[in-house]
Amino acid sequence: MTYTRTSRPSSSGRRGEPGPREVDEVFDLLRNARRRYLLAALSTEDELGFDELVDAVAERERVERGLPLADGRHEQIRLVLFHNHLPKLEDADVVRCDYGDGTVRAVDHPKWELLGRLQTAVEESSLAG
Repeated sequence: MTYTRTSRPSSSGRRGEPGPREVDEVFDLLRNARRRYLLAALSTEDELGFDELVDAVAERERVERGLPLADGRHEQIRLVLFHNHLPKLEDADVVRCDYGDGTVRAVDHPKWELLGRLQTAVEESSLAG
């Protein structure tokens, strides 16, 4: 997975290089597995529908955490994404949601590069352990 969305200066004052505030915020964003799965899905597509995003998160949970696709699981994931994770990612200026259209798109931001580097490190450490 590759996160490559960078365009405007960060709080460090240098284009594409996150400052301390952004680094802390990115660690907070990656703290939750569902947010990591959501961000991974958006790293390969510029825009996804809510249903596609829910399906991607459910599939990652099934594969990586061994969680079954039980009845109601998609709805539970949808509610948590809609009310918790998407607003948090919007506040962090990483995604934009079009609630009328039912889509989520990644926003060009220096945080995407750092998200990618940290996500890769997390995945590599879980494979090594």
